[in-house]
Amino acid sequence: MKTQSDTILDQYEGLPSAEQVGLQNSARVPFKSNLLLSLEQEERLVDHCMDRLDNLEKDAGRDVCSKSDWLDNQESGISGMETFMGKRETYERTYHNDVAWRKNLIGEIFEKSNFVAPVARRITRQMIARATNYFFGTDPWFAATPIGYNATNHSLAEKVDRFLHYKLQSVGSVHEKRTAIELAFVRGESVIKTIYKRKEDIYEVEAEVLIDVEGNPIMDSLGGYIYKHDRWADEILVDDITGEESLSGRMVLERDTDTIMPEAVLYQLMKIKDRNVLYDGPESRPVYFKDFLCPLDAPTIEEADCVIHLYDLPFMELADTYRRKGILSDGDSQDPEATIKAVEMLRELSVNDGRKKSLRVDRSNSEDENDAELNQNTDAETDPMMNCVECWVRFDANEDGIVENLMVLIDRETRLPIFYEYVANVTADGNRPFTVIRPTEVDGRWYGVGAMEMFSSAQSIIDLLVNRWNLSHSESGRVTFFNPSMTYEGDTDPNLRVNEGKTYTLKPGFKPEDALGVVPLYNIEHNHIREMFELFMQMAMNESGIQNANDANAAGLDQAKLATGIRNLEKSGMEMFAVYISSLEKGIEATVQRESLVVLSHLKQKEVFDFMEGQDTQLMEITPDEVRNLSVNVSILLSRYRNEQAIQQASAGISAVQAFYAQPYLQQIQTTTFYRMIVKALDLRVDPDAIITPIDLPPQAPVSGVNPNQAAAATTDHQPKAPAPNL
Repeated sequence: MKTQSDTILDQYEGLPSAEQVGLQNSARVPFKSNLLLSLEQEERLVDHCMDRLDNLEKDAGRDVCSKSDWLDNQESGISGMETFMGKRETYERTYHNDVAWRKNLIGEIFEKSNFVAPVARRITRQMIARATNYFFGTDPWFAATPIGYNATNHSLAEKVDRFLHYKLQSVGSVHEKRTAIELAFVRGESVIKTIYKRKEDIYEVEAEVLIDVEGNPIMDSLGGYIYKHDRWADEILVDDITGEESLSGRMVLERDTDTIMPEAVLYQLMKIKDRNVLYDGPESRPVYFKDFLCPLDAPTIEEADCVIHLYDLPFMELADTYRRKGILSDGDSQDPEATIKAVEMLRELSVNDGRKKSLRVDRSNSEDENDAELNQNTDAETDPMMNCVECWVRFDANEDGIVENLMVLIDRETRLPIFYEYVANVTADGNRPFTVIRPTEVDGRWYGVGAMEMFSSAQSIIDLLVNRWNLSHSESGRVTFFNPSMTYEGDTDPNLRVNEGKTYTLKPGFKPEDALGVVPLYNIEHNHIREMFELFMQMAMNESGIQNANDANAAGLDQAKLATGIRNLEKSGMEMFAVYISSLEKGIEATVQRESLVVLSHLKQKEVFDFMEGQDTQLMEITPDEVRNLSVNVSILLSRYRNEQAIQQASAGISAVQAFYAQPYLQQIQTTTFYRMIVKALDLRVDPDAIITPIDLPPQAPVSGVNPNQAAAATTDHQPKAPAPNL
């Protein structure tokens, strides 16, 4: 049975080869780009990228840790645990309470008792929850300010900000960032790749479409059909200097504002191939850590000489890309040389597919002829997969003496270059499309340190204590001595076993302790284990910045039960956790800014969107002309985090003011300067001179037989009122 790839290749069976048309010495890549290379230059570029791939895999430990069962093999497990990727996988497995690998690689006590007390996991999960709550607990959670527009045009700034909120919400931007934050705390860092993604289905339908006088369909600016139900509008011209609007007298297609209405408007019913757009916008997803390679000594991803993303690409997806680009067409190709190169590449990829090779080797060892035949049929029905190497590299490819910043896509099995281009022509901002989100930065390095790594030593000690306690209270922690000759049953069975639910009869003159004795291997007291457990737990909680009253109580801090102790915990927790928030904020802001640029740069037609204005839903529309050559500056609001900071600052200010006015008048005069310094340092956006002002309040003696509150009210009628401080 033919596969889809075979069906496509059969369509070009009679196509001449590259050698027949004299293309054997030209570059093999079928996609034309702004980077033009000879065959020798192309091979040199591919060799450099593949050499860097091999070196980076060894440095990061991917050559050892790439297989899913590497931890189950003692040889690869021991050698891979200390590598960059090996450490991250052990952190991730421990986070999911998967510590089966400790039996083989650590051994000793974990061979007999391998329980885990998830202290590091509990800390990590609360840090994740607090971070996501700070970033996404309010809506809107970011603000986008356009750059490069008329500063007086506030309506455009508001429109762009609301449009970006609408667009990022529709593509699920928050969900991916929540996932990235979780992975960053677990592994140490999370690399997000932001690209433009358009998913569409091609289908056939009968419709009335706009045609010219010769009967050919007239397409819009995006290459789509113009239907009879589409609306036309007056073309509006905007003066570049004054900004005044005027009518040109022509009609344009309302949905794209670029297609001009022809003089003869003719529609015809015909069967056409149309597109159903399923998704159109930015896609930001965390890259699996084993599929991303960057030099470990690089300070940032952008400064690294080479960054590689590895992934599998279906053969059919590449062929479909060729078709959409016009390289492969049902009729005569506009570029026959590109078609010849594309077909030859597809044929070589289909024959040398790495996945199909491995399947054939496995199936050749099948002992059952029926199974072997079935496997061969399955193999024949399977379309090939390509092992893609997406390399973002700095290299002098065209040998002009200038190092270029390039994006190169290569098939790993065949070493065929699929595409290469300057990075500035690939991404919206001209930079590599990767952003690192990390809770703690490593000085001079692109990666970070996660919560599981921070508390791995405490987790190891706690697990060791727990398993020692468990072993000491189990059968493995004691030795049983039994003398069956002291029982009547032992006379008939010299190999009599004890503790099987049987009844034994002692011989005269013997006691139970004479026949049976239990000796513990070592004695561990429960209270001592608990004290050690709470000690390391308290140390971890204090470092994490997410300690609560219950944690402090478990660690023996009785003062945490009081309101003052709880407030102190909250204050110190905010101070500690602010370090992680500031580090995470950089990566999230950079990701949102990159997403915003992708949205604006790929806005090709007018788009109508809705937003909430109070309790009502409002509609707005935005056109490509409004955002052309427009950039944005994104800032994360962190509303909930900043509100908590404001509450803490205000509470400290109130305490200072109360302490100042509780003093006698002369002491107020002497300490005015100090209290004003306190209020000023709190940055409460108030006037310290107006808040801290000495006031002489005479003491009020209680009136006999009168309620003190009534007496105070009575005296205020006869005494001058002191001016109240301006709070």
